[in-house]
Amino acid sequence: MSYDKQSPSHCAFSLSIASKTKPTSYVEASKFKCWKQAMKVELTALENTGTWKLVDLPPNVKPICCRWIYKIKHMQMAP
Repeated sequence: MSYDKQSPSHCAFSLSIASKTKPTSYVEASKFKCWKQAMKVELTALENTGTWKLVDLPPNVKPICCRWIYKIKHMQMAP
C-alpha cells in the first residue's frame, strides 16, 4: 500500500491500525494492563446491569463454557 496520496492524519491512522494486535486468549490478554482493565470494566458492567451473578456451583453440575472475544475499536478523528 502506498501512503503517498494520503493526508498525514489518514496515514497515521492507517499505520496505527496496522501496528496493533489483539490477543487470541485470556492468558495472552491477561499479560497486558490495558486488556485486564477492559475485562474488569466489562465484568463490572455485567454485574451492574444484573446480567449475571456469581454463585456456587451445585454438586454434580458441569459449568457452561465461555470465552472472551477481544476486539480493538478504532475511531477516526474528524478532519
